[in-house]
Amino acid sequence: MKKHVFSATLILLGVASGQAQSTYKSYEIQAVGEGNFGTPNGDVFFRSTHANPHVMSTGLYGTANNVQGIDVVQDFEITGNKAILLSNSAGFKIRIVDYPSFTYVSEFANVGSPQYVVKASSTTAFVSCSNPATVQRIDLVNNTMTPITDAAITGSATTMIATGGYIYLSLGANVVKIDTLTNLVSNTLNPQIGSIKNLDFDPATSAIWAIGSVSGTSAAIRIDVANEDALGTPIVFTGVSNGRLLRYNDEKLYFWSGKNLHIYDIQTPVLPTTSVYLSALSGSWDFAYGRSFALDKTSGDFAIATAAGFAASSVVEVVDGTTFAIIRTDTITGARGINELTLKTFVEVWGAPTPNVAELATITEQCSATVTAPTATGENGTVTGTTTDETELDEPGTYTITWSYTDDNGTSTQEQTVIIADDTDPVPAVAELPIATGNCPLVVTAPTATDNCSGTLTATTEDPTTYAEAGSYNIAWIYTDASGNTVSQIQAVEVTCTSTGLNEMNTLTGLQIYPNPATAVFTISGSENGTYTVVLFNQLGQAVKNVSFTGTETEIEVQDLPNGLYHVNVQNSATQAFATYKLTIVH
Repeated sequence: MKKHVFSATLILLGVASGQAQSTYKSYEIQAVGEGNFGTPNGDVFFRSTHANPHVMSTGLYGTANNVQGIDVVQDFEITGNKAILLSNSAGFKIRIVDYPSFTYVSEFANVGSPQYVVKASSTTAFVSCSNPATVQRIDLVNNTMTPITDAAITGSATTMIATGGYIYLSLGANVVKIDTLTNLVSNTLNPQIGSIKNLDFDPATSAIWAIGSVSGTSAAIRIDVANEDALGTPIVFTGVSNGRLLRYNDEKLYFWSGKNLHIYDIQTPVLPTTSVYLSALSGSWDFAYGRSFALDKTSGDFAIATAAGFAASSVVEVVDGTTFAIIRTDTITGARGINELTLKTFVEVWGAPTPNVAELATITEQCSATVTAPTATGENGTVTGTTTDETELDEPGTYTITWSYTDDNGTSTQEQTVIIADDTDPVPAVAELPIATGNCPLVVTAPTATDNCSGTLTATTEDPTTYAEAGSYNIAWIYTDASGNTVSQIQAVEVTCTSTGLNEMNTLTGLQIYPNPATAVFTISGSENGTYTVVLFNQLGQAVKNVSFTGTETEIEVQDLPNGLYHVNVQNSATQAFATYKLTIVH
């Protein structure tokens, strides 16, 4: 098959001394997706399992030029730092792009249904067109196109071969030779093998091979380019019909009949030939559509595609050319109707599994983290890392997790750093603490805060929290989380030490309290004139009313207090004598 191949270097993965190892094959594919007629979704795609990680490109032309694609990509060729795409749809365009960027450069429109393009040099190419039947010479330096017309050029070429300053076209039953310097037809050959399906070139012997048929049986013939295009004797493949997609490599002829691949050994010829491989791909007319058979002429491996009826992404079989085992059946995402392929395969050496990420990212989380095991690629696919280290982490700090990837070829390891951070301060439950008030002995309850990692925190203090003497105090509360983040609050304390009358002796006599039970008011009456302080305490020991009066009698309103039993503490401000009474309030 004519065409170019992506250059690449064989990669050998590192293997520890004495460790088991094995080999496998990876590949690179360039696929031309023709696309649905009338829809600009044709393009060129690149697929690599040789790269790590694997590559599946989107349409290269569409991506480079921010468009959907090209309407019917009939053929594609790379010429130096340019590439040519043929659009065999409305407008019949020959499009020139920079390579490998695929950025649009220029185009020739309305050129008469372009069908096939071949590279003649790094700056020139030739395109076969069918309507009208011409060959166009493309000058990529000056972006010009020169038509070549001759009576021998009829229809469009099924194959074009460039060699020795000449272009060879298979046109029907003939092979037409064009001189690339004069742009004239210099020879027309009839190999006598009927309608020629395609040509392939043997650079070692400077010979072209053509496939067609003799009396309905597939046949191939050699054209000796170095010997004035002398024709050899047709090789008739007994029992085989419809042979096509001829490829030459290492003194062997490869061709397909239906879904069967045949190989004819020129040095050790055996007839009739037998099928060496039966493709499992679906399709009939769309199987091996166009020129979608690629042979890696270094390894002997090959790829065959189905156009999948242009309904979905096309599928390719990549096959080992020695064992005929399928290396992989691969879907070329986005490529509708593959009509052309190139293939390059590589022998990879498996050692221990290779991590899919060269360096694991540091994980930084607040409060806690659940670490997911990373993966590596081993001989038999994905290998998930294992570890003896904790992966459920909920304490602030810096951790190192050692991951191990193990398969039959050994073990490789990676380290991953995990940082559990807590740099958020606790948030007090109330923005401003209320004043703590009460009768002595007063015990102040510690307030709380909420922490993003620790939840509810109770404040601590170095100040006293129990007060037996009346006065005004301040408590400095501190909230501290597990990471040492702190927030402080100041709380004011007001302590009184008036008696509740529960455990003290009465020293103030001659007082009366009535009515008891009281409803809205009650009266305190005594015989001694003086200044008095009256404090009412509820059953919890909380002071709920504080009244001062001078004289021998006063009324105190209690309609604002709830029903219940209260203690009334009366104290003479001058003598400090006091008395305590029980009072029931009922509304």
